[in-house]
Amino acid sequence: QKHGEGKVEVINASKPGFTFWEEVNRLKQEGILFSPDLVTIGVNLFDFTTKYYSYSPSFSFPENLRLYQLTVGNFRRMRESKKMKREITSTYTDGSVQMEKVEKEIQDLKKILDNIGSQLVIIVFPYLNPAIPNAGIKYSEYEKMIGKLGEENGVKIIFLSKYFEKVKDKTTLILNPIDTHPTVLANSLAAEGIVKELEENIYF
Repeated sequence: QKHGEGKVEVINASKPGFTFWEEVNRLKQEGILFSPDLVTIGVNLFDFTTKYYSYSPSFSFPENLRLYQLTVGNFRRMRESKKMKREITSTYTDGSVQMEKVEKEIQDLKKILDNIGSQLVIIVFPYLNPAIPNAGIKYSEYEKMIGKLGEENGVKIIFLSKYFEKVKDKTTLILNPIDTHPTVLANSLAAEGIVKELEENIYF
């Protein structure tokens, strides 16, 4: 709207549950047929890890008992949290096998997009611990590694953390204590930040 009717066309090729690898594959198979001028790929903390650890109670008996959640439930959450931390640490480390795979995939994708005159932008969603979101954004090594990857390969990276950090009550940014998916507010902040950076630094 800001740039005039018909000036900007957006194709939303996302799909719930898509991994980074599935997103890139869809772009290679279908997306390039539209000859896009600009391609954005959104990623989160778990997109580049080999596993996603979580403990989401089903709340069936006996899990609906408070005593169970305070004992067994807490133990299971702590166990999964430790596994997750190990997985994240091993992934977002210089020279990790997983990040080498990611870098190669991005290099291949960038070559394809360069050939059709398209720009690649990776949008990084920050991680908030759903149990204690007001503790702030966690796993800075995740953003540092992606930033380094972008810098070394000529890919623009947009970090949404600086927009999320401005929100005092971060419980308003996630759906609930066991689901880190962004709320309407979080998505609105993300959209505003993305457009701002595209206008100032990249395309318009």
